[in-house]
Amino acid sequence: MPLQSLFTQQVDELRGFLRSSRQPLGILTVAGELRGLVLRLLARLDADESFPHVLLGNDVAFVGTSPYFTALSEQLAEEYQKHLGTLPQAELREISGSEFQPEPSAQRRFVALLTRIVEQLPHEIRSLVLVLSPVRVEDPQAYRAAMQELAQQTLNRRIRYLVFDDQKNPQLAGLPAESSRVRALRFDFEPSAIEQQLQADLRAPGVLGATERQQYASMLAGFSFSKGDYSTALSLYQQNLALLPSTAGSQAAAILYNIGNTYVASGQLALAEQSYARAVDLCVDHQQNGLLALVLINLGQCLQRLQRSEEAIRCLTVARDSCARQGSPVLEAQALGALAELHAQAKRPKEARACLQDCMTLFDKITSPAFADLRAAGRAEVLANLAKLPPEHG
Repeated sequence: MPLQSLFTQQVDELRGFLRSSRQPLGILTVAGELRGLVLRLLARLDADESFPHVLLGNDVAFVGTSPYFTALSEQLAEEYQKHLGTLPQAELREISGSEFQPEPSAQRRFVALLTRIVEQLPHEIRSLVLVLSPVRVEDPQAYRAAMQELAQQTLNRRIRYLVFDDQKNPQLAGLPAESSRVRALRFDFEPSAIEQQLQADLRAPGVLGATERQQYASMLAGFSFSKGDYSTALSLYQQNLALLPSTAGSQAAAILYNIGNTYVASGQLALAEQSYARAVDLCVDHQQNGLLALVLINLGQCLQRLQRSEEAIRCLTVARDSCARQGSPVLEAQALGALAELHAQAKRPKEARACLQDCMTLFDKITSPAFADLRAAGRAEVLANLAKLPPEHG
């Protein structure tokens, strides 16, 4: 992967950390906008047959030490069961979480479970590496203490953790200096350097295969979109679309969705509608139900801006039903919020209120502590929109 050459020193340092027998926890300090790129780089390493480690990613939010490690244990057990027996030359046995209950804390139970799993892996797998990238940290002090304790508690030399830290708002800074069992790993390239390397690789003849060209063009389109350079983003997305074989319908749907979003951002709503409509057809043909809901919501909002309210309502109603079938309450609430806005604009306060009340019911059903802020923000927005409606009579 040519882009990987930009990270040669960091990748070499990472490999050295994974070979180490002294430090189980490495802190990856990365600029927030580059986190996705580093995760893709790690995925490429994991896919390399010569890479002697197994990487498992997790982005569960840190809302407290006990709920965090409980969630990690649950997801780790799921991953283990999902891949049970698929690892080469492995004679894996079922693992029961009950045997770890005597452990005094959720964190120690997690380490015990992880240790038990590692003991079942074939010897050619040098280590199991958990890549921890919390989407949110609500208690930075507890998080820092939990990571330090995790490094101290993990004694099996085949267990490693790669923990992301934000370069602009570091929460684990200084931890390697405080603990001999923690190492600092820094991926400190500026986004502009990544963008320049992507451009250079795309220009160089024979450097990239067809799949890599598509991946690089998509990443570069994302950089262009984030800077507001919509014409460049559109050109790159359209080039990608043209390169796809006719059988790659699901990939085409995702690209068309991005094209639609880019047209909306640049104010070209009619063209956005066309792109979304094509994406809908492909999602239906290839049973891309998760993407279908997103496309329908954006299409409905696009039709709303085109002042085609009744079509927008029908589209958003289908989107809402699709989200409900998939059990996606957050997306369903988004569709309901857009529907409520349309009904309110059409002077149908009763219908708008019904949508908002359904939306409130969805947020009330979100009870996980990990999504407490999402629930609170959603409820606040619904209450504010309800207050804008005329009072009910009778």
